[in-house]
Amino acid sequence: MVIAYISLGTNLYKKYENIKNAIAYIAKSCKILDISSIYLTSPLENTKQPYFYNCVVKIDTNLTPFSLLKLAKDIEKLMGRTYEKERYQPRIIDIDILFYGRKIINTKNLKIPHPKIQNRKFVIYPMEEIAKNFIHPTLHKKVFTLRLQLRKDISQYIKLVIPRKNILNYFKKLKLKLN
Repeated sequence: MVIAYISLGTNLYKKYENIKNAIAYIAKSCKILDISSIYLTSPLENTKQPYFYNCVVKIDTNLTPFSLLKLAKDIEKLMGRTYEKERYQPRIIDIDILFYGRKIINTKNLKIPHPKIQNRKFVIYPMEEIAKNFIHPTLHKKVFTLRLQLRKDISQYIKLVIPRKNILNYFKKLKLKLN
């Protein structure tokens, strides 16, 4: 079993439901260990689209990194995500593997750690909430330190909208075993 961290994002339709559904699908193949709060964030790159809900999920998995990527893509497709020619378009769900243990992978289809983590508030803030002492395997810095070092010119809006305890309680009511 390997501990991995996955980022979830959505900016279409019922965003909270999209996040909950994606987590439920992940839980069918991986053990959910923790879930961050959900943050409302402004879009990067293509700013003419709705704001996002983002969170980070800590999992324990038997899947290889490439099998985990396939699971993520299968869930995105199942939930109705379409892939446009132009990147950074609105999406019902976006699932990214941030870290897979301390493994470093650099292929055309899979890059772990995710290459833009250190510049994205929508990843660093929720990641810090559940794993502030995790050490980035290539930058050799704790997530807490990465948050402190976020560039001041990154003007992305971020606001906590659904506290961690609320989403954890939701899954406990569904009897999804956490921890």
